[in-house]
Amino acid sequence: MGKYTEDIYTLCPFYLKEASTRLICEGIPEGASNVTVFGNSLLKARHQSRYCRKDYSSCALCKALMNKYD
Repeated sequence: MGKYTEDIYTLCPFYLKEASTRLICEGIPEGASNVTVFGNSLLKARHQSRYCRKDYSSCALCKALMNKYD
């Protein structure tokens, strides 16, 4: 779990941690991670609210990661 209080609201099983404008999630290759960089913290917060904390199965990265385990 990262240093942000919002981490406790994250439902996505692939979420690892975050920074002010970045989300770090599990990567597709074994042992890798994926960093998504947003233009500002508001864009990151919108993404988190829509996907990470609610409908994570609709996230494009999450879909790709689910296929990794099929």
